[in-house]
Amino acid sequence: MKRSKRGVKICRKDYLVEKLVSCFNDGKVVEYKLNKWTKRPKKCGPLAVFDSIESARFFINPKGENKLFFRCKYKESGENVLYKPYKTCNYAPDDTIFADKVKILEEIK
Repeated sequence: MKRSKRGVKICRKDYLVEKLVSCFNDGKVVEYKLNKWTKRPKKCGPLAVFDSIESARFFINPKGENKLFFRCKYKESGENVLYKPYKTCNYAPDDTIFADKVKILEEIK
């Protein structure tokens, strides 16, 4: 079995239900919990992770938004595109890693 690797996951805090969820809500919204593995849901593309905090912060500026950065472990996917409802999303930042499982470990301040 492949070993997990380390990266950075961007989540957003859904204050209505007090949960950590996918960074964007234009596709399948995935819930994340600290120190628990999150598997990619059925009929959902791979989960997006970044290789460094610099790459994650370059992709999205969290100021004034409810975006949070987490150190994470991940198991890489064999796929190399994201999905949105009814279509494949062929664009993603160069430093995006596609994962089948992600475990968020701690928030990066």
